[in-house]
Amino acid sequence: MLMFELFLAGGIVMYPLLGFSIVATALVAERLVFWTKVNRRQRPIVRDVLRTYPHDFDAALLKLKKM
Repeated sequence: MLMFELFLAGGIVMYPLLGFSIVATALVAERLVFWTKVNRRQRPIVRDVLRTYPHDFDAALLKLKKM
């Protein structure tokens, strides 16, 4: 059976399932893009704070508060 035939054999229940599947896939893709951007933006900040922390705790804390 083709995928379309299976879809039709499922009846009316298949339409909401298809819609929710498309929405879920779009949400996963959007969250993946969001967390990739956050990770790229924070990587240099974290590196800088970790470099500063052993020498000057207050300066490192100030850098974190600026975020």
